[in-house]
Amino acid sequence: MRAFVPVGTYRIMEDKRVCLQAGPAGAGVILGALNKETRFSALAFFLFPRKNQTISVEDNIIFSGEELLEYFWDELKEKNKDLKGLTWVLAGASKFKSGLNDFKLMEENVGLARNFLTKRVGTENFFEFIFKPTFVLVELDSSANTIRILYNGGMLCL
Repeated sequence: MRAFVPVGTYRIMEDKRVCLQAGPAGAGVILGALNKETRFSALAFFLFPRKNQTISVEDNIIFSGEELLEYFWDELKEKNKDLKGLTWVLAGASKFKSGLNDFKLMEENVGLARNFLTKRVGTENFFEFIFKPTFVLVELDSSANTIRILYNGGMLCL
């Protein structure tokens, strides 16, 4: 399966593992694509990335988009910058069903995130959450839980 994934930067480690220095957007899309159910492993890494951490899907923590927002709300409410990333997790992962991004569906999920966050932070000004991510083309192997980067570059606006 191949997918265009929004990420920040990435590194390929000496042992060929891929280390995403990305926000949670790419993580959401990647993990949404790895399984029909959204499987999140090492979620704290994706939301608060640390140097040289790598992707793993060993755990089976399954969240819907709403559950994901609820689960991390306490940690995120003090860090406003992460709300944008969490919106992208929901957009990328909550209903991701194929190797191609469905941007209409993504916009619907951003709408769901917007409604949730509006209740929490009391603002309706979320237009800045839909921005220009850098996209990379990755190849996903759900049987081996591996991710290989095929192409890096390009900008895309929703």
